[in-house]
Amino acid sequence: MDRLLRDPRVDPGAGDNRAIYVASEGGYLGTVYRLLADSRVDPSAGHNVALREASRNGHVVVVDRLLQDARVDAAAGTTAPSTLPAKVAICLLWTACCRTPG
Repeated sequence: MDRLLRDPRVDPGAGDNRAIYVASEGGYLGTVYRLLADSRVDPSAGHNVALREASRNGHVVVVDRLLQDARVDAAAGTTAPSTLPAKVAICLLWTACCRTPG
């Protein structure tokens, strides 16, 4: 992946930032980290679709990493501003409570 990102012919933000969306949706944390390090990637594209899909699929570490990026605003661009933060909160709480052994 690093080799691809160094190639000037490759744009990781192409297709309305589909790469960050797919990586987030699938829970591929390493790929998310690499893509976020590239200024050509907009993790808030598509009204925060990367954050929404990571949250919907229970990828709490990806949600956490996306929220650490200053370009991501959990409340921005949603049709119901309270919906996305609530989904993110539920994802984080569910993961902390229900996926922790013991």
